Amino acid sequence: MGAPDLEELRAFTVRLRCVEAGGDAGSGIEWLDAIEALKSVGCAAQAVITDDIATRIRADRKADGAPRAEWGRGIASQIALARRESPNRGGRHLGFAQALVHEMPHTLDLLRSGRLNECGDTRRRYPNGG
Repeated sequence: MGAPDLEELRAFTVRLRCVEAGGDAGSGIEWLDAIEALKSVGCAAQAVITDDIATRIRADRKADGAPRAEWGRGIASQIALARRESPNRGGRHLGFAQALVHEMPHTLDLLRSGRLNECGDTRRRYPNGG
């Protein structure tokens, strides 16, 4: 099974909006666990995509002959806009993404697996719910 395309992701997002509380507490815990894993995987995907965007923009500007000082200008703001964050937070997201992709591959793998959350807490599985 390959990566979902953009329309699949958007359709899933719409379906997830319809989730309601209900059922027993055990199934609620399972939902929380699954959504937490989804958030972790999403964080990893955002990091990889953010780094790729920055790399492509810099390469395009370099190829167009822009001065080196211009290669990275405005990238953090574009990331912030896409993530509905302030430009300052966009810069942090960009820096974090580049660190994950280029300097912290094991951490990125843990995020991709859903075993690490974006706060750095490893997820432990308790077979009997506690």
